[in-house]
Amino acid sequence: MQTNELIAVALVVLSKVAVAYIAYLAAREHILHAGWFVFFAIVYGLSSFRTGASE
Repeated sequence: MQTNELIAVALVVLSKVAVAYIAYLAAREHILHAGWFVFFAIVYGLSSFRTGASE
């Protein structure tokens, strides 16, 4: 894996963690419509889920 690919993967993973953390904070603080934040975080987290099968 090249450096550019590693940086891109790290940014994607960090963005997924950030969205999940925002959803957690919204749910913890009982923000109005926090369920949508949680739903979005789950969908975004699973959006590029790979099975490990090589092409």
